[in-house]
Amino acid sequence: MRIGAIQVGNILKAVEAFEDRIYVLKRIPESVLQNKETPFVQVHGLPVTENYYSGNKKHGEITSAQITVYVQTNREAEQFLTQIEALLSAHEFECSFFEVNPNYEYSFVVLTMRFNKYQKVREK
Repeated sequence: MRIGAIQVGNILKAVEAFEDRIYVLKRIPESVLQNKETPFVQVHGLPVTENYYSGNKKHGEITSAQITVYVQTNREAEQFLTQIEALLSAHEFECSFFEVNPNYEYSFVVLTMRFNKYQKVREK
């Protein structure tokens, strides 16, 4: 599977705290935002950054995804950072960036993480 967001979304289903509030390549419903049903996560795909060629044939690529986790406290954000990073590293994803910011409109703490993974391209 070449789309990193779908892979990451499937892996995040193992985090019980998210229940069915994992939005892969989708907008977050306004009702979830208004009711402040945390934690929830939104996953977006990022462009393929590098391709690896040998003998004029593509053999691999770096696929990327961005995860945005919405929680109530900085402590929760730190716990999810550790849990998600460990979970995805077991699937050969590596965290290349993270930040924690407040969302003043809905009073959330927002953890943003970006993950990369080298994938071999399957031959047809």
